[in-house]
Order: sequence, then C-alpha cells, then structure tokens
Amino acid sequence: MRNWGKLHVGIKLFASRPIDLNYVNALIYNNKI
Repeated sequence: MRNWGKLHVGIKLFASRPIDLNYVNALIYNNKI
C-alpha cells in the first residue's frame, strides 16, 4: 500500500474539483500494478 498516498491525493482532488472519472480510474489501475 505504498501508493495509498497518491490515491488519497487523487480522492482529495476529486472532492475539491470535478475530474474526469477516467483519470481517477487510471490512478486506481496504476496503483494496483
């Protein structure tokens, strides 16, 4: 779970402004790898 920080940042950004869901999905997908 080393990349959890990146995912958390992504969630905070998503909460603060509308971001394309594809971008969020890409972050999650990259974190799984």
